[in-house]
Amino acid sequence: MTLSFHEGIELKDPDGLLRGTGKTLRHIRVERLAELERPAIRRFLRQARRLSPLKRKPRTTPDDVITRIKEKPADRKAFPRMF
Repeated sequence: MTLSFHEGIELKDPDGLLRGTGKTLRHIRVERLAELERPAIRRFLRQARRLSPLKRKPRTTPDDVITRIKEKPADRKAFPRMF
């Protein structure tokens, strides 16, 4: 799985974990879900949330990060061609 940060260029990365050479996008490759608990990745998620224009409910503790993982969508049947 890849975690992409659309304004990743703005994130502090002292460990050099972020990858990418584009104008703003940076990403991290995550092999296992357990890696999302790594302190460095949690710091990126907190930084990205602070920089985001989207506002959510306040955290209950300073270390809370809301992480949502989407399930793989069910296989869809092909839509019949009309033309």
